[in-house]
Parts: sequence; structure tokens; C-alpha cells
Amino acid sequence: MVDDALAKLKNLASASVTPKKDSTGVYVKVAMSVLTLVLPIGAILGFQSLGSLTAKIETLTSDVRQIDQLDNIKERLITLEQGDRVISHAQLSSSKSQYPTAEGGPLSLDITDSLHGDLEFDPRRDSTRIKVTADGGYFFVVAIQARRLEGYDGTGCLTVWMRVNDDDLQNSSVKSCYAEGTAWRATQVLVLQAALELHTGETVQIRMRSDPNGQIGAVAIQPEGVPLVPSAIFSVLAVGG
Repeated sequence: MVDDALAKLKNLASASVTPKKDSTGVYVKVAMSVLTLVLPIGAILGFQSLGSLTAKIETLTSDVRQIDQLDNIKERLITLEQGDRVISHAQLSSSKSQYPTAEGGPLSLDITDSLHGDLEFDPRRDSTRIKVTADGGYFFVVAIQARRLEGYDGTGCLTVWMRVNDDDLQNSSVKSCYAEGTAWRATQVLVLQAALELHTGETVQIRMRSDPNGQIGAVAIQPEGVPLVPSAIFSVLAVGG
């Protein structure tokens, strides 16, 4: 019994870097390093008998198995991080000021900042609609830089909403209003957001309406020394999976 326990300890201590199986079929990796790492020094010095030493070795075997499991999880996470798994998304913007009528009109987007995956947009063919090419959930955020037409300092409102397949989306409108007498240069950021389940081939469009006619709209501003303030930024992100 004593000789067997000592032999098992010597074998454990002298295990090479190459993985080896012990009698239980568990791979032992760099046994002395694992022993020092897993068990406190005090516990190692505190062995009172070869019987307790055997129990500690069995505990170590279990710990090594857990370390192997953690290593496997880490390897899978690294594989996921290294994989090319960019989520379907789009970010579109407009470099042009747009002042809609009282009847309303579509928001035009002329810049493709980013476009990937199951979304289609080509401003040369249609600068107002984005199409989804796969069933799924999509999250939309639209930010409008609202301002009155140059020189107009009266009251007025800008209303923005969303259309899906040329039908107005219920509960999607947002509205920004100006009081009379404030400077016409004053701007407000109007934000619309929506989460939708869409199907292949469906399209989304943003609409705007001005009250009074053509006096309130989305303005593009180019400050000196900083990036453009687009009249609108339209972001889409596929969600779920």
C-alpha cells in the first residue's frame, strides 16, 4: 500500500508535458505545475499520512478534469472571436438638407457608411428604401437633425414616421416643434426607433412631414474642423439568430 502510493506520487510528479493517461483514463498535464497551482502550499505540507496523500491525489485528478473542461471552453471562445461573424447591419446617412411638404415625403439617404449581410441599399436606384434579404428581427434607429428653413422664425413642427412595404407603421411617429420667436438656426435632434420582425424582400422607408408646408426639415451642417453633421442617420441591426 505504501509503496503503491509513493509510486503513484512519483509518477504524478514526473509526468512530462506530453499528455498521459493514468489508470482512471484522465489526462494529466504537467503534474507538478498543476499540483502547485491547484493545491495551496500549506495543504501540500499538511499531508499527515499516505492515506490522506492518496485522497489529495484523487482530488487533484478531479481538478485536472475541471481544468481540461475550462481549457475546452476557452478554445471554443477563441474560435468564436476569431471567426468572421459580423452581424447584418447598415448605417446610412444624408449629406443634404431636406424640407418636406405638408403632405409628407420620403427621407433620402445618399451615404452608405456601413452595409453588411442580409440588407440591401443602393442610393443610385432608390435612396429612400432599404430591403431585408432574410427573415429575422431588426432594430432601427433614425436620428434627424431638425431645423427651420433659413429666415423662418415662426411656429412649426416636423413629424417623422416609418413605412414598411409602403404602408405606414402604426405607433412609429415622432414629432418636434418650435415656438415662435426663437432663432431659426436652433436645431433639435429627433429620434425614431423600432424593433420589427421582417421577411425576405420587405422594405423600410422613413417619411417626414412639415407644418407649415416646407418650413421645418432635416438640415445637414458642416462645422469647421469637425466631421459633417448629417441631416439624418439611419441605423439597422439584425437581432436574435
